[in-house]
Amino acid sequence: MSDGKPQLNLKEDKEYLALNDNANFFADSKEYFGSIYKFKDIEAYSLVPEKGGYRKIAVKSFNKTTEASNTLFYDDVINYDFTFPSVVTGTKMVSQIRMSSEDPSFPYRYYFGDYFPCDEFSFTVTCPKNVEIKYRIFGRDTSIINFTMAVKGGKKIYSWHAVNSKSYVKEDLAPDADYYIPHLLVQISRYDYKGKTINVNNSLDDLYNILYKRISNINLSRSDEISALTDSLTKGLTANKEKVRKIYNWVQKNIKYVAFEDGENGFVPREAYLVLRRKYGDCKDKTSLLVAMIKSQGLNASFTWIGTRDIPYKFSDFATGYNFNHMVAVWWDDTSNPVILDGTSVHHPLEDVPAFIQGKECLIEQGPGKYNVYTIPVSPPWKNLVYDSLSVELKGDTLAGSGRSIIGGEFRSHMLNYFEGKEPTDLPKTVNKLMPKASNKFTVKTVNPITVTDADTALKYDYTFYLPDYLTVNHNVAYLNLNLDRFPAGTILKDDRWIPVELNSTEKHIFVCTFKIPEGYEVRDIPKNSSYENKLFGYNHSYSIHNREIMVKTMVTMNFQVIEDKEMAQFREMLSQLNSNYFKTIAIYKTLTK
Repeated sequence: MSDGKPQLNLKEDKEYLALNDNANFFADSKEYFGSIYKFKDIEAYSLVPEKGGYRKIAVKSFNKTTEASNTLFYDDVINYDFTFPSVVTGTKMVSQIRMSSEDPSFPYRYYFGDYFPCDEFSFTVTCPKNVEIKYRIFGRDTSIINFTMAVKGGKKIYSWHAVNSKSYVKEDLAPDADYYIPHLLVQISRYDYKGKTINVNNSLDDLYNILYKRISNINLSRSDEISALTDSLTKGLTANKEKVRKIYNWVQKNIKYVAFEDGENGFVPREAYLVLRRKYGDCKDKTSLLVAMIKSQGLNASFTWIGTRDIPYKFSDFATGYNFNHMVAVWWDDTSNPVILDGTSVHHPLEDVPAFIQGKECLIEQGPGKYNVYTIPVSPPWKNLVYDSLSVELKGDTLAGSGRSIIGGEFRSHMLNYFEGKEPTDLPKTVNKLMPKASNKFTVKTVNPITVTDADTALKYDYTFYLPDYLTVNHNVAYLNLNLDRFPAGTILKDDRWIPVELNSTEKHIFVCTFKIPEGYEVRDIPKNSSYENKLFGYNHSYSIHNREIMVKTMVTMNFQVIEDKEMAQFREMLSQLNSNYFKTIAIYKTLTK
């Protein structure tokens, strides 16, 4: 306790053992500090094995640096980079860091696993008797963690201990490590001071009060600039939905995403008029502007906190500062239903919520002490339609033809991001990259000019292509595989995989290929149809022949975000069947003449 409130002092010790000389890869190390957990001290050294013991060699140079992505102007995270000296087989790499925090509301997260095997993890919280903490364990294999609690010398001591933690190696299509690495969230719930109980973060009500305080003084004054702009955008519109659509599209296109994430700026939105003048801001700033613009039209809008899908926690399950890392706006429509507006999105229409926050709980502010917990729906697969239809013919041993693509939902937004700013001559290469086919020799020749005039319509374009050296010929028989699109290409799940599978979004992927049988050839048989049905995933793969044309149609449906255990085994089974079908060929016989 300090000046009547809890103060956090954190001490972290690490020791790594080099099992062979290749471990010098881990000699380069880095520690992070920020405005919440502030730097106090750092020490590091190597214990190099010698006869009868170890020789201690201290790290003498710590390089203080900062890192920022290309979307950040500045954040307050600092790094101390250093290198452990003389790392050979048997060397122990030891580091000790000290941090402190004067914000009792902020939680702490501790992991009982890493990307390599670990002998022992130990985490201890010591606090005065008048302080209560709240904690929750997340991840898989949490049975490895043993918990004890004791009271000694007027202090409460909470201890968590784990041994022989396995390596948690990330796999393809895996969710964030927080979904499966065992870890602990701990925070101060309340404390007693001078006979009064003071809540810090004991419930969702407490968390909301902390968050609401950060936005309660934002945009209290009317801005003539915002009103004038919004009035001009909505002039002549009578439907509230169309007014909001205009406002949303304007912010998406005209406010660039960049951020200053230092200190309180990492949590508090800026004034809307300032965001408008600067023409840039982060998620909080864009939300501030959206809320102000919508309210200037006499409509109801709210600030909303949400965690992206790499965060596995729920507001309704465990109220903590780790529940969220993002902010969006909510417009309450004419029926008082929440409509999510993510200002960081550029190409999502009003009706589409970006996939990276679908299925997540959000906390919507509705004034002092009033809030709403709302779960954002997951889009059905048909909303994220990818339809690709080819018409092909044989020219020598080269397949050539034309295609038409219709792209909706999440993948539409993804493709438009790539198309933006591209010259017409760049489009074939871009389409070739975004819509890959079974052979790396598949080459898109031309793509019609892409114009998207309506934010709510699907992306459509036509293209031409060729694929050389694709036939396998044996005497008078040519073998042709018309499965040029093999979605989801290259997806293989190992038999012993236990880490869950995550998709970026639900999707319905349809591929149609129509092949014109050349003169002088005939087809005597086509492969059998195949399908797999499951409420979460499935496919239908069919062949047909009519008027000397063969049609192959594949429809793959993905209707999940994260699956594991039994569902993952079924998904593996489906992929195995589908990949086997993709390798089926059609025999084309040369007609024998008398």
